Amino acid sequence: MKLKNIGILMFAVMLLVSTKQQATAQTQNAATDSLIKQRSAAVDAIFKGDDPFEKEKRFKAWIAKYPPENFPGIRIPYDYVRSGIGRGFAKVKQFDKAVEYANQMETPFWRGEGMAGIAYELLKQGDTARAGILIRQALDSSSPFLNPAPNDNQAQFAATGYPGYATTYAELMYKAGKYDESLKYMKEADKYSKMKNAAFYLTYANVLKLRGKKEESRLQLETAVKEGLADVKILEALKAVYVGTNKGEKGYQAYLDGLKKAMVEKIRARVAKEIISEPAAAFSLKDLDGKVVSLADLKGKIVVLDFWATWCGPCIRSFPAMQRAANLYEKNPNVKFLFIDTYETAANHETLVRSFLEKNKYRFSVLFDTKDSATDKPKVAGAYNVSSIPAKFVIDGSGKIRFKLTGFIGAEDAAVAELVAMIDILAQGR
Repeated sequence: MKLKNIGILMFAVMLLVSTKQQATAQTQNAATDSLIKQRSAAVDAIFKGDDPFEKEKRFKAWIAKYPPENFPGIRIPYDYVRSGIGRGFAKVKQFDKAVEYANQMETPFWRGEGMAGIAYELLKQGDTARAGILIRQALDSSSPFLNPAPNDNQAQFAATGYPGYATTYAELMYKAGKYDESLKYMKEADKYSKMKNAAFYLTYANVLKLRGKKEESRLQLETAVKEGLADVKILEALKAVYVGTNKGEKGYQAYLDGLKKAMVEKIRARVAKEIISEPAAAFSLKDLDGKVVSLADLKGKIVVLDFWATWCGPCIRSFPAMQRAANLYEKNPNVKFLFIDTYETAANHETLVRSFLEKNKYRFSVLFDTKDSATDKPKVAGAYNVSSIPAKFVIDGSGKIRFKLTGFIGAEDAAVAELVAMIDILAQGR
């Protein structure tokens, strides 16, 4: 999960604007340049509070003060704010207002992303009808940008969103009983997606089965296992297919173990090519009991650092896998897992951490990051150049970072196998 505020995010999005458009903006006089900076700085204020109607008032005042026609060449800041306000209306079930803002998107390469963001919030609130319409429009908006040139940042950005929109639309069509339409867009998602999850494979397998493509359906379920993405539903579906084909469960476990072995071998081959050697920053932090733990004290051990926060969704979703991995080395004195709580904003974050661990029965060795008094930013996360969480570092016995991991896509088996492969490589002295 990226660490950001609204202004920073909008600035990052603006970097996608073409060189030609930026050049146009740079030719403005000094007064206009100053207005551009003021306009960007004023965005954060629009999103203060929770009331979308108040945000709308501030947006209208902002757009009146900084009318788009005064800033030729760069219109995306206005679309970005419209998307944020539309999501705000969706959250409070003002669905028509949400759609109104979705339909105001102007920038071609951003239009799909802006619409989809509002659509996903509509889905959370149960409005599948309006969400489906917006997702389809997002697909139509991003499809012209598929197969972008390497130096076309705008097209690459738009194309990146396409497989996610296609997957969501296919899932909606599947739930609506429109299986041919669902299959069409699952194929589109499969063609362009670089990152898939269990839900993707399950929906694809189900719709293939319903269209009479049983062999293709089975292959999707098997692929999910081989990629380490199989969840309970995938395994149940795969077992049902096996039992139906083989007239019983005999041999199923060996069959499943074979699929998982293929996954482990693939991960080990990849991990072996990703090894690095960088000095690990020294640190001394307090744990849950107030005891100071330092990296220096762990010299000679393999150390796995996991930077996380209680507000970080991907961090939380990765924890079942992290607990499984930690359990494997619980009695191994040469391997240590440390979970560094960082980038917290709540004053009582230590209490929140303890409550979270107790509620979920996690047995983690948690350390609390400290803040730099000059910058008010986390010291250890900063020392490790952590810009998004979860972020993991695997350190060898000599104090060198040998592997880095960021994010979590929901592949629990793969996440465990990945860490095991890394630890095994270091344990072998590489």
